[in-house]
Amino acid sequence: LPPPLRVILREPEGQCTDRHFVLMLGGRKSQNIASALYKSILHHVRGSVVFHFIADNHHKQIISTLFKTWQLPSVRYYVYDMEPYKRKLKWIRNSHYSTVASVMRLVVPEILPVEVKVALIIDTDMIVLDDISPIFDAFQGTNDSVLFAMTENLSPGYVRRMSPWPARGRGFNAGLVLLHLDRMRHANWSDMWRMEARERFKTLQNGNEQDIFNAMTVAYPDIVAQLPCEYNFQLGSISEPWTCQSSDRDVKIAHFNSEQKLNLKTKYVAHFARIHAEYQSMDGYAFRRRKNCVFDKETATYFADLPETDAAHNISYRTHMYFNGFNTVNTTDEVTLVTQLPAENFKIVKQILEIWKGPISAAIYCSDAKLPYISEDIESVGIDQRTNFALHVVFKTGNHFPVHDLRKVAIDGASTKFAYIMDYDVSREVKSISADEIKKNIIKIGKEG
Repeated sequence: LPPPLRVILREPEGQCTDRHFVLMLGGRKSQNIASALYKSILHHVRGSVVFHFIADNHHKQIISTLFKTWQLPSVRYYVYDMEPYKRKLKWIRNSHYSTVASVMRLVVPEILPVEVKVALIIDTDMIVLDDISPIFDAFQGTNDSVLFAMTENLSPGYVRRMSPWPARGRGFNAGLVLLHLDRMRHANWSDMWRMEARERFKTLQNGNEQDIFNAMTVAYPDIVAQLPCEYNFQLGSISEPWTCQSSDRDVKIAHFNSEQKLNLKTKYVAHFARIHAEYQSMDGYAFRRRKNCVFDKETATYFADLPETDAAHNISYRTHMYFNGFNTVNTTDEVTLVTQLPAENFKIVKQILEIWKGPISAAIYCSDAKLPYISEDIESVGIDQRTNFALHVVFKTGNHFPVHDLRKVAIDGASTKFAYIMDYDVSREVKSISADEIKKNIIKIGKEG
């Protein structure tokens, strides 16, 4: 096969052009690692950013709440239900550790509205390290046969026949895929890839979306354009990042593409994990000052002329629901303990867990910088062992403790008909309270009322 068409990227002219990003959110905690990606995109990509989230039932509420409360200028977001497409794609015997969510990228042309012509699929385990706007003009000068653009795979899996699927040389990595949606729809991409995949599955036991993309580049050699490798600098367990050409060493996007993610013990991962931690700790409220393309001015975030308590009433507090990956289950015969607390008092949660064995919904007031430490504490206090504990993060700004906002978040996060509201400072005396007696009385009152 001839070598794929290589794309040379140049600085775009306009800064207020819509840049469309597509992300798949499935699994228990994919939203948690993705926060660094969001901030890295907002930090580096100038102009209008449009997020398209293809999410499972668990993540639909989480992502909608997060971006609705974030209130970012020149940023729009859309959430699409993954569930109908999961049922349609069950026939794919997926072998990838990220399970069915990864396969969704094959049906992006079917999911996104026809008004979107070009979009960038980007994995949640990536971080952007520079302005990547030039990538959105990668199709300029290409003919209509080029439907998507990808970077070369930096692992030797296809070369060493670790995968039985066909590929061109080292193959292409599906962590980052630029789609020309308009061309794909006109070429009837939906039928093209399904026919190829079904034919391959006649002789192959399993595969994933990357295998299918690579098989398509073999069956249709002109279908792909090759992006520079610095746009997908892969840090997987068998990746060989040093094979990225010396002229491409100015890394634009780092990709933690292993099951261990940031915990993989290599010097490359250790280096980029430090940068990931910096993004994770960035104050998310600062991005409310992004330039607004429509009005060409800075968007005010803080109310400097008002007393802090008055200003707090005007603030929309950025909120991450179900931070610990709790899945809601509606029950009528239980009572949820609802509480709110500052991050400094998080250890009180352990005491609450010991007393209240029923469902708990807790909102914590926490800064971006403090949140990684809360993640570590979650294991130490035993939250991971509970399947009926929901922890919600309300991100901190200013010195005011917004007790009413926190309480409302915790109540909204309760999945039972009845709730018992308790302030965190009362929880020190919780040992004197009979949880069973409280539940019994509340349910009795509820039935009588």
